[in-house]
Amino acid sequence: MPETLEYYLDEVARRGSWNGGGSVAASAAALSAALLEKLSVDRRHIQKLRRIRRACLALCWEDGRLFARAIAASAQRHPRSFFLRALARATESPCRVLEYSGELSAIEKQLRRAIRPAFQSDLRCAAALNEACRISACVLIETNLLWMGKVPQAAGIRRRLASAGRRGHVPQ
Repeated sequence: MPETLEYYLDEVARRGSWNGGGSVAASAAALSAALLEKLSVDRRHIQKLRRIRRACLALCWEDGRLFARAIAASAQRHPRSFFLRALARATESPCRVLEYSGELSAIEKQLRRAIRPAFQSDLRCAAALNEACRISACVLIETNLLWMGKVPQAAGIRRRLASAGRRGHVPQ
C-alpha cells in the first residue's frame, strides 16, 4: 500500500501502532521544512530544507520500527543490556529530529528578517510546527533517558546533544 498521508494518519491513530510521538515529531519537522522551503529564495537553504524534509519523512516510519524493536526486546527474555541497546537505537530518531529542528530554527530566523510581517503567516506556521517538533522530541528523549538510567548509552546521548548545543532541552 502506498504511504499516503491518510494511511500514515490511520497508522498513528491505530491502537497498537508504534508510530506515535516520535513519528509525529518527525512529521511536524517535515511540514515545517516544506513551508520554509516554499518561502525561501536562497538556493542553499532550499537544498538543505529539501534534505531535512525528506530525512524527516523517512524518520516518520523509521521511528516506529525502531521503537517496536525496543519494546520487543523488553518483552523477550534477553539481558537488560539488549533492551538498552535497542532503546538507544530508538532514541536516535528523536535525537536526529531535534537536531533538524535546530537547523530549521536558524533558517526560520533568517527568513523572519527577510519577509515583511504582513506576509509571515506561513512562516509563523512553520515556526509553530517546529516548536511542537522540538518539544515532542525533547519529551521522547527525556523519557527514553529515564528508562535507560545511568548507562553508557544514555551518557553518550547526553554528550551528543550537549555538543550540538541542546543542553537545557534534555535533562542531564
